[in-house]
Amino acid sequence: MNRPVHTRMPIARRPTRQSGAALLVALIMLLILTVGGVTSMRNSTMQERMAGNMRDRELAFQAAERALREGEAYLNSFNSTPTTGASCMVSQRGQRVQHGMRSTAAAATSIP
Repeated sequence: MNRPVHTRMPIARRPTRQSGAALLVALIMLLILTVGGVTSMRNSTMQERMAGNMRDRELAFQAAERALREGEAYLNSFNSTPTTGASCMVSQRGQRVQHGMRSTAAAATSIP
């Protein structure tokens, strides 16, 4: 019997010593991604702090404004008549009040 002769293909030679360039490149890429991630997290945290501080500042400002308005209303409650030399006051709605009655200018603008 005639058997076919198989020719062997040459096997590629493996390098005996690997350089590890792929490992080095992968580690550098991971380092860059880690630094970018940490930086973006710090940026996000800082923006959240700034937003919280702005909110607290606005709340404090509004509370101070309200306290001032309540103080003015309290002081105005003692003085129901205009002070000497003044002919009229301004009500809370911005209408001119003259000795407890509307003036003609306020009455003309508040026609229903």
